[in-house]
Amino acid sequence: MSTCYLNGAYLPLTEARISALDRGFIFGDAIYEVIPVYDGQLFAVDAHLERLRQSLTSMGFDFQPDSDQLLGVITELVRLNAEATTIYLQISRGVAARQHHPPAGLEPTIFSYADLTARPQSRVDAKAITLDDFRWSRCDAKTTALIANVVMRQQAARANVNEAILIRDGCVTEGAATNVFVVFDQTVITPPLSEFTLGGITRQCIIELITNLDRYPLQEAVVTEELLRKADEVWLSSSSRELSAVSEIDGQSVGNGDYPIADDVYKNFQQALARWLS
Repeated sequence: MSTCYLNGAYLPLTEARISALDRGFIFGDAIYEVIPVYDGQLFAVDAHLERLRQSLTSMGFDFQPDSDQLLGVITELVRLNAEATTIYLQISRGVAARQHHPPAGLEPTIFSYADLTARPQSRVDAKAITLDDFRWSRCDAKTTALIANVVMRQQAARANVNEAILIRDGCVTEGAATNVFVVFDQTVITPPLSEFTLGGITRQCIIELITNLDRYPLQEAVVTEELLRKADEVWLSSSSRELSAVSEIDGQSVGNGDYPIADDVYKNFQQALARWLS
């Protein structure tokens, strides 16, 4: 069991306790980040902490953490948990009597722990279903209020697939826990960032990698459901899965079953990790 951090103390995860009136618990009134760790080194930690700050600001938090202090906490957790593959970091608005409007002067709850689950060692094929995107219209903020995503992942699990690709007004937004890329006529396309799409750090790294490779045209453009279904390749990206190719959507095979561009990008992603690590 990993060692965690809670409000200034390092302790076994099994001993961590928060108030039942913590607003993160009562309302999902909290922001979080998941930061990959490779052999004790943090992946794109500055970008993750910047997104955390942006999410706090966009959700009206009065509190902004000291970046050096947070980095110190995360670094210490990596040291204390030698097998860490990700660090989870969460900041809630704090503890107060249950009312929607948060009172002034709350002390935030800061919680972080190391996940020791092994990361896949190769690009893993995935299967997906499509679902209507019924989430709220601020998916660009990384909040812990994820019940819609939980329901969608439940539906995916019941369909015996890995992910749900979300469709809003006939266009792909993202996966329930991933960003989406498609390949059509050798061009890599990913939906543009909007209030319905989280700006994934791994997504951005993949975009920069493809741009630097200069082998495949890349567009941040609308991906219609029609384009999704006729794509030559479909990929999913996230901090935990890196990049996976989708072999099947709604029971139908994607393309001809080959993923040459995904394979090339994944190989180069692994080679580029060294320069992205802190």
